Amino acid sequence: MKLILTGGIASGKTAVTEYLRTKGFEVIDADLISREVVAPPSSVLDDIAREFGARVLNADGTLNRRALREAVFCDPAAVKRLNELTHPE
Repeated sequence: MKLILTGGIASGKTAVTEYLRTKGFEVIDADLISREVVAPPSSVLDDIAREFGARVLNADGTLNRRALREAVFCDPAAVKRLNELTHPE
């Protein structure tokens, strides 16, 4: 059996996944994976910075998620491009 859990901020996703873990379910956390693929050093992070500019990087070279969100939020083409860069990883 496969179960996909989605929801907004503070909707209880973490509580549900922790409960499922205690019941022996394997949990694959896409949010965690998405953070891992852009953690420096990362070719994906390099590609994102090239595509959206240095403004999406923090001073320490990590991804500035807020700046990236602002860069793509209202631009479906930018969201598509971001997905093309990140999803293969």
